[in-house]
Amino acid sequence: MSTASVKAPPFPQAKHYRVTPLAPVHMGVGETFNPMNYVVHNDVLFGFDEAQLLSVLGDQLQNLDRGDAAQQILGLQRQIFAERERLASHAEFTVPVTPHYSQLYNEKIGREAQREADGRNILNALQIEKTACESFSHQPFIPGSGIKGAIRTAILDGLNAGRQNVPSNVFGIHGDKEEEKRANRMLVRKGKELESQLLGYVKEGKVSVTEDPMKRLKISDARSSGKVLTDIRVTRSVPLKPKMDAAISAKGKGITTWLQVISPFQWQAFTLDVRLVPADDGRTPRTFEALAKCCNDYYWPLFTAEIQRNLENATFMQQGRQPEWVIELSRVLSGELGDALKAGKAFLLNVGKHGGALVKTLNGSRAIKIMKAPRRSFRPQPEEERLLAQQENQSQGLVPFGWVLVHEEGLSLPKSQQVCHALNAERAAQQVVLNERLEAGRAAALVELKRQEALRLAEQARRETEMRQKDAEAERLAGLSVVERLLEEFQSRIARGEDRQQGAGCNLARDLAQAIECWSNEPLDIKAKALDVALRVYEHLGVDIKNKKTRDRLNGLR
Repeated sequence: MSTASVKAPPFPQAKHYRVTPLAPVHMGVGETFNPMNYVVHNDVLFGFDEAQLLSVLGDQLQNLDRGDAAQQILGLQRQIFAERERLASHAEFTVPVTPHYSQLYNEKIGREAQREADGRNILNALQIEKTACESFSHQPFIPGSGIKGAIRTAILDGLNAGRQNVPSNVFGIHGDKEEEKRANRMLVRKGKELESQLLGYVKEGKVSVTEDPMKRLKISDARSSGKVLTDIRVTRSVPLKPKMDAAISAKGKGITTWLQVISPFQWQAFTLDVRLVPADDGRTPRTFEALAKCCNDYYWPLFTAEIQRNLENATFMQQGRQPEWVIELSRVLSGELGDALKAGKAFLLNVGKHGGALVKTLNGSRAIKIMKAPRRSFRPQPEEERLLAQQENQSQGLVPFGWVLVHEEGLSLPKSQQVCHALNAERAAQQVVLNERLEAGRAAALVELKRQEALRLAEQARRETEMRQKDAEAERLAGLSVVERLLEEFQSRIARGEDRQQGAGCNLARDLAQAIECWSNEPLDIKAKALDVALRVYEHLGVDIKNKKTRDRLNGLR
């Protein structure tokens, strides 16, 4: 009996990569720092959660300004600002901020931005968009989905080979809202059709996502076991190709947004695992070298164009010198690292938000919506790009988003590593100081917390002892007869010093006289106790017991 040979499925190849950010990276997650969970002190953002806020402010939260919600929020912000040093010592993490943002925070925290005609307050937002971070360690990471999306764009661009797939009539639409909506729907549909055709996951004339060959590429999140530095910067919109003699307005254009970004030039900051199942489909890379070449074919021209804009654009010129970002990047890319890129041992990607339409669309198939009301239109190239600044009115030294270098783990690049370490030496040293200060603050806060807890427990023990004593005393008194309780009462009045040396005419003497009349009818043992108490009371009052009237009264107890 013969058996037909069965071809074994391809075995997945695996490789470890390291990721070095070459520009600030922001992986948006829809979360923000807001003035209720951070303070800024000495150019550092200190982040904390509700538990730390309650432990510091405690009962102060009950004394918020009465009024509408806006007034209460402003009141809370003012309390947080007043206690910023104590809150800083309870912080879970720190992020450096620019002096400009420190000033902005100090000027706006707890103050209304404006008051509407109806009396409503418009609050200063002071919000900062977070980058993706681990929940407990607050360490940033780059999600694998973002990395795979960037690789997918490069693969699609290679398959498209610069072909024009956008209907030409789209570029003739100007300002008509209905035509604009129809164009939007058409472009979305065309985009999905183009993607499915290029990757070949059309089955029997229908799109079948299960046939997508990209499922054979498995990419983990890029994470770090060490401390990854982040900082806070603000976005600015600038013309993509301004005139050489045109200065960018310090006021800027568009909405400015403050972001937390992964700081650039942190050598091998992240580790990334990639699994690749080879296939002879002619569409997806069969080897890691082919994957690297595909990414570099797409991103390298865009990356060099970005550098060139830095060199030529008056926005980035600083008194005739090259922008610092370009100088730093040139040092990193020169020599050994450039050779690694050419050899396919390393490749470039642009990941995260705000990288721009150029790095997220295919060459030859771009239809960029230009939002210039009232004549909104579609263009084959964007007119503006988003760049990062250290302050809102900055017009020079702006840097782009999202560029990262992915290279094989174990690849020796000592010169590039040395350059990156030198560029980050000051930041790393600053972070060490911040970490030490934060740990010292936490230690001091822990000592204070233990002291407060010890005081609380001591006070609780005192109250419990006092309650037990009161209960025991109440139980003892409950077991006494009426006469015995009255005897106890006279002894207590003596102990309190009531009517001391006031003689036979005071209240205590009159009460004793009435009690002696009652006690004279009691059994001998009770009368003996009563006589002892009466003698002490008279001594306390300074009454002469040899006086006939007093002696006769006491004889009733003998």
